[in-house]
Amino acid sequence: MKPIKIIKTVLRALVAVPCAIFLWVVYFTVGMFEALISGVLQIVWGIVLFGFSLVCIIGVFVWILTL
Repeated sequence: MKPIKIIKTVLRALVAVPCAIFLWVVYFTVGMFEALISGVLQIVWGIVLFGFSLVCIIGVFVWILTL
């Protein structure tokens, strides 16, 4: 290889490595936020379903008692 090609390859590698690290950090951060939001939404959805189930059960008991 010519020395100029070696220098160009080294410069490309020096640029590519920080870009790859930056993209990995962004990907990791977005993944962590997604997991956090997903966990929070899962907890909220569980509470909503529990509340709805509880209301249905209480409604059935009240309906049975009023017969």
